[in-house]
Amino acid sequence: IIAERFPQALVIAADTTVYARGHILNKPRDSQEAKWMLETLSGISHSVFTGVSVIYEGQEITKSEKTTVRFALLREEQIEYYIKTQPI
Repeated sequence: IIAERFPQALVIAADTTVYARGHILNKPRDSQEAKWMLETLSGISHSVFTGVSVIYEGQEITKSEKTTVRFALLREEQIEYYIKTQPI
């Protein structure tokens, strides 16, 4: 939509999502969901998918990448501290 409204503009868009233990994890809606996600990721390897699109003068290039990330085993106090200090 932005590229259509501004056809002369360089438009770059990107997003990331996580897949772990059979769940797709997007951005948490609240601190309770953030806690559940961090507990789910704690101590395991999971997949992180990132997609990027670039549009310029009617040409579009879209790419994606999958990365495997391993989380350390998180203690309860680490999870609580992170949730308190990060915007959700």
